[in-house]
Amino acid sequence: MADYMFAYGTNILEEEMHVHCPNAIFRGFGVLQGYTLSFCGYTEHAVANLRKQKGANINVAVWEMSPEDYYTIDNFEKFPYLYKREKVSVQLYGEKIKGNVYVLKQNLPSNMPSEEYLNFLKDCYKRAKLSLDVINNAIQNVSKEGGK
Repeated sequence: MADYMFAYGTNILEEEMHVHCPNAIFRGFGVLQGYTLSFCGYTEHAVANLRKQKGANINVAVWEMSPEDYYTIDNFEKFPYLYKREKVSVQLYGEKIKGNVYVLKQNLPSNMPSEEYLNFLKDCYKRAKLSLDVINNAIQNVSKEGGK
């Protein structure tokens, strides 16, 4: 049985993911229901994160992972110190599959990421042909919640 990881940040692109996990196999984009993108952390250092939200959904890259891949992506994601793995189910080509998604371990405040990070994330979404609405909604939510 395959072990899957679901990416929603810069690791949605093969060329980015393969920097960390050259053996990971891209299986497509699936839909993670009940979650939305958010930016959490401290001013100018906020990062992409997932937040549970009823009725929301987000497209995620589905990666088939080896133990070696998990070792390197764990280091990149600063697991288990900054991020934790959460088991979730994703719809991929009409089939429900289970796997891991990385979410921030601490309940950090809603804040804007650096302009450089935000532009890079937008570029990744454009190149993956994913809607920028999810990023724009996350930016609007930061403003509503008083983040900077």
